[in-house]
Amino acid sequence: MSTLALALILGLGVGGGLYLVGSQLLGGRRRTLAARIAPQLGAPQRPTRTWSTLLPLGPEAERELQARLRLAGRPGIASHYRSVTLLSVVGGVGCAVAVLTAVSTQREVSPLAALVVVAAVAVAVIWWRQHRLSAAIKHRRLVLAAQFPLLAELLALGVAAGDGVGPALARAAEGVNAPLRDDVQAALARVRAGVPLGLALADLANQAQIPALTKCVDAILVATERGTPLAAVLRDQAADARESARRDLMESAGKREIAMMAPVVFGVLPLSVLFAVFPGLALLTLNM
Repeated sequence: MSTLALALILGLGVGGGLYLVGSQLLGGRRRTLAARIAPQLGAPQRPTRTWSTLLPLGPEAERELQARLRLAGRPGIASHYRSVTLLSVVGGVGCAVAVLTAVSTQREVSPLAALVVVAAVAVAVIWWRQHRLSAAIKHRRLVLAAQFPLLAELLALGVAAGDGVGPALARAAEGVNAPLRDDVQAALARVRAGVPLGLALADLANQAQIPALTKCVDAILVATERGTPLAAVLRDQAADARESARRDLMESAGKREIAMMAPVVFGVLPLSVLFAVFPGLALLTLNM
């Protein structure tokens, strides 16, 4: 690798890192009173100036990433996630450049190959961040789906005992673990702040994206509008949630059973056949 190529790569990496650090430090010192109290009021935050300059994205992509972060249960805004991703890319590229520099002292490295390696490292870091986010979303959905049947049963018991939907939901939330407890308590906090209960429950179902929870919320809203007894409706929803959880468990068990057969078929069975056939082959070889 030539000295000019190394200087360009190192200069770009160091310059980008210094620009990011400087922009964050300078932007953090000039915070107004409105900017300080905005997170406490739940006001939407605008993307940072760094991302507006380096990676301009539309509002649709911003909302989509923000929704994915909410599904993963990660507090923060999309611009912060992108900033961490960019810093990870800069760190990975820096490590790749350091390794290439060390290799270039021992042997000749093509500049084109070095650029390909650096680009591959950057793409791999971005893919790794996206993969971790998708895995977190999937894991959180599974946890919420497993916790919802207990919440539905506790809610049905509370309503049958004479409580309203709000107090019964507050009592039921105390009997489940996070993250479902945190989501329900956040929805109840919105209700206490003045948001209608139906709207808060609908937002909770949209945020969780669990079919059983969405069905239960729809049933509660319909029963409230039509005057149907909520106790019977919630008991039916709890039974449906338990049945859905049982079906999911059986499906997962079937998939794991098939996965457990792979080492038997490709590992134990060939060894058993080998142990059975090898003595006969050895005897035939000796006789010949």
